[in-house]
Amino acid sequence: MSGRQPSKGVDMSLIKAIKQQLGLSVIPANNFTLDAAADNGTMKLARNNGQDIMTVAVDGGISIRGTATNNNAAYGFVGEFLTANRTVASAGALVSGTTRDVTSVLLGAGDWDVEGLVGLVTTASTNVTRIEGLISTSAIADTFGEGSINSINYIGGAVLNTPANGTPTIIAPKQRLSLSAPTTVYLDTTVYFTVAAAACFGTINARRVR
Repeated sequence: MSGRQPSKGVDMSLIKAIKQQLGLSVIPANNFTLDAAADNGTMKLARNNGQDIMTVAVDGGISIRGTATNNNAAYGFVGEFLTANRTVASAGALVSGTTRDVTSVLLGAGDWDVEGLVGLVTTASTNVTRIEGLISTSAIADTFGEGSINSINYIGGAVLNTPANGTPTIIAPKQRLSLSAPTTVYLDTTVYFTVAAAACFGTINARRVR
């Protein structure tokens, strides 16, 4: 019933938290409905056009409506997406066996899923034995240990000759980052090679989970 006060089945602190999440100082009475049958209420927050944007059931969890168009979540909100990339044209030179930052992104405090993709550029004579890709919160360093590194090994070495023979890429595995303060997160790579030059490019993507 529109405009009713929540019964004891709906926690007022939950309503306060929802208002904060939506950036509202006040939820007008006609902007939520409450079915308090058997003190097991369901509260619905709705836009002025009547479309539900959030449903809260005391014993049934929370349902939140997603966006219906091609827009972006605002800074600090769940779903916020950030990305950064280094292009092939600006590929960074590599030293064999030395980790280097491919690119980086600055994330606000919160809970994030971060992953990346590293690509390799070589000459016609570069002999590659191993390519690694990883996500790190420290420049040119492995933050999360061996389990966080993805790698391709070329037994005996391989002359990749990119891009004539295609461009090898490797995924930097997704990492969950729980950040207490704004933090720069890096997409890193280490490549082992001989004879001639190699360079890297890539993309890092981050999605705020909460």
